[in-house]
Amino acid sequence: MRPFILINATDIIQGVRFEISQDQFDLLCSDLSKLHVSRAVTASTSFPLVFAPMRLDNHAGECGYQPPEWLIRDYKEKDMNTGRYDQSRMLMTYPDFQRRPTIKLVDGGISDASALRGPLYALLREDGLWSLQDKIKRGEIKKLLVIIVNARAEPVETSESVLSRIGLAQTVSRVTVSVLENYSSDTTERINDLFAQWKKAETAYAERWAYCENNERDRAEHCVGEIYPEGPPPYPQTSLVHLRFDSLQDDSERQFLNSIGTRLDLPRESVDRVRAAAKKLLDDSPQFQDFLHSLQ
Repeated sequence: MRPFILINATDIIQGVRFEISQDQFDLLCSDLSKLHVSRAVTASTSFPLVFAPMRLDNHAGECGYQPPEWLIRDYKEKDMNTGRYDQSRMLMTYPDFQRRPTIKLVDGGISDASALRGPLYALLREDGLWSLQDKIKRGEIKKLLVIIVNARAEPVETSESVLSRIGLAQTVSRVTVSVLENYSSDTTERINDLFAQWKKAETAYAERWAYCENNERDRAEHCVGEIYPEGPPPYPQTSLVHLRFDSLQDDSERQFLNSIGTRLDLPRESVDRVRAAAKKLLDDSPQFQDFLHSLQ
């Protein structure tokens, strides 16, 4: 099975996440296979004021594409309580060639710094550009590992006087990163809460079985079925691993990694040390090691 890879960018006009996937490109009547990975990566890292946006031509109306039922439904129902209308309203602008002849994409971190919103929606929703709900309900996903890689470098200097010595672009960058870091933390908490709900449901099911076997042994299955007529919860075994430089114990190595700037090219030594740090963090992660043991 080939891996399913999503690269996120940001639609600069709407300020929302733009998934570089065929489902998203269908809205533009475009063929994703004709887009080089290098261009997708460039779009994903094009920070405003530093790099120019990547432009995509909109060919909507040239292929006979019709928006899926869930998108039309969410757009027409205008349910303001779930966020589905906002998402559908933004997606429905793409098939409108007259309104959006060109799509301009910038750094994906502006709309989703940790790239977790897409996976979160896939776990929560049965519809959308892509979803894992059907696979989960059918019990096709037994184990689910989420690794969050936060490569944000903490500045060595943290005093307020630093702002007086940096330019406008750097100031905007620091303010933006700080805001997005808080947004990413909220998304991480939502995934944590979702996994905790799944675990609670599995625990409740196990407790019901224990109760029925102890008190109604002759009809234990019926006893369980009264509460769980559809069977056990279908949720997979979950593991959440968060990697960040702050977790490194070596002060000098942590300081070096935090001094690496955001660039499209890095010296070989820096790349090697970042990769070594990632391996060290995974080796030291109890959650990741527990997941590996569960595969044996």
